[in-house]
Amino acid sequence: MAKIFRKLLVQLHFYIGISVGAVLVVSGITGSLLVFGRDIDKSVNAHLTSVPIRESRASLSAIESDVKDLYPDASIPYINMPRVAGESIEFYLSTGETFPIVYADPYTGAILGVRDQHSMLFEWIFAIHTGDIGGETGEWVVGTGAIVLLLLSLSGIYLWFPGRRKLRRGFRINTRNGTKRMVYDIHSVVGFYASVLLVLTSVSAIYLIFHDATASFINLITFSPSATAPSRTEPQKEPGKLLALDDAVDIAQKALPGSQISYILPPAEPDVPFAVRAKLPEEWHPNGRSVVYLNQNSGEILHIENALNAPLGTRITNALYPLHIGVVGGTANRVVQLFLGLVPALLYVTGFWMWYSRRKRRAVSSSQKSLVQC
Repeated sequence: MAKIFRKLLVQLHFYIGISVGAVLVVSGITGSLLVFGRDIDKSVNAHLTSVPIRESRASLSAIESDVKDLYPDASIPYINMPRVAGESIEFYLSTGETFPIVYADPYTGAILGVRDQHSMLFEWIFAIHTGDIGGETGEWVVGTGAIVLLLLSLSGIYLWFPGRRKLRRGFRINTRNGTKRMVYDIHSVVGFYASVLLVLTSVSAIYLIFHDATASFINLITFSPSATAPSRTEPQKEPGKLLALDDAVDIAQKALPGSQISYILPPAEPDVPFAVRAKLPEEWHPNGRSVVYLNQNSGEILHIENALNAPLGTRITNALYPLHIGVVGGTANRVVQLFLGLVPALLYVTGFWMWYSRRKRRAVSSSQKSLVQC
């Protein structure tokens, strides 16, 4: 029975891998490119992303005013704040047709330049990696690929196990018994060593793509309540009169002492609250998952999400993104993630080679039988 199950699992492992492997290869390679992609992009565009450090800072509201003068009809979905001293502020805009990013010096308030998101190489790579380039269908394809990667990783661990007596052999690549054995060992051994990280990567990818469903499932199994946040507030009493950016940041920092502001999300509609996202020192997430919601007119604090005091389910999901991109563990882990992204391509090529070699041998054997019978 065990042999029958193993044989069936081998067939499923192979055909599922061949069918969806191309998606996993693209996801893996683009993921590897993104590991250090942002750093490379910042270095190449240092004239936009880096500024001299000064003692005093310019008013955010004044910078916002200059940005609106450049794009009077554009909305501001969010503002990316500097993570370290010497970085510029990034205003992400939307005109409905274009999506410019305006870079500004946080110390002098000077506008440094503009780039369109759709013209940025690593934004395209990111869109391919997440499936966003194909809209909902693209995200579904990538999400399904992540589920398949999880199944292939788990089944691969089972198929790798050579038995207790031959356990040592399962950790080595044999290069002395021909190409066939070497390719098989590369597929099996590399797959095993990478399996734990691939499982973690696939689980985190499933969460990032199917966010709501995964979060609900994790909350269910951890008996955690769902995160709540205010969705609507009283409409603006004075049209056009919004809470100033500087005031919003000041209130948020007092509400979360010691935090670093990462994003400012101005209200998209008249009755939507102001949101300020921040990172507390103990958080893993590079951008932080703590949020302060404010009344868009008065600045009254409506709700505070402190990531450190969040329910267990929320803390688990908050940890998945930093684990996925490799920021936990510093540069060494990022290098591991860089090579991990290449593993699906290696497994796909070696798996296809094994299938092709087996098929070729069967064809030769069948031909020989036919000659004998003739």
